[in-house]
Amino acid sequence: MIEKAKIKGRILGFYRNVKPLSGLTLGEIYALLLRYYEPAAIELSILKDIILDLINDGYLRKEALYLDADTILFATEKAYLLIDKKRIDETIELPKDL
Repeated sequence: MIEKAKIKGRILGFYRNVKPLSGLTLGEIYALLLRYYEPAAIELSILKDIILDLINDGYLRKEALYLDADTILFATEKAYLLIDKKRIDETIELPKDL
C-alpha cells in the first residue's frame, strides 16, 4: 500500500512549476504520478480520495462541481506557501495536523 501522505506531497510538488492561475487536470496529475508508481499501485479511485483530502484541507481547489479526469485543479495560496518553504525537497511533507 502506498503512503497517502507521500502521494499528497508529491502532488503538491507538481505545482512548483505551475503558475498560480494555471492548473493541472486530474488526468495530468495521474500521468505525472505514473512516473513514480506502477499503474496498479495507484488506482484512480484512490487518487480521487487523495485529491478530495487535499481540497478539503485547503491545498487544492476546483471550480467544477464534479471531479473527473478533465477537472482542473488549482493550488491554493496555502499550498504555494508550503511549496515555497519546501522548494528544495523532492516531496513535500504536509503538517502533522492533517
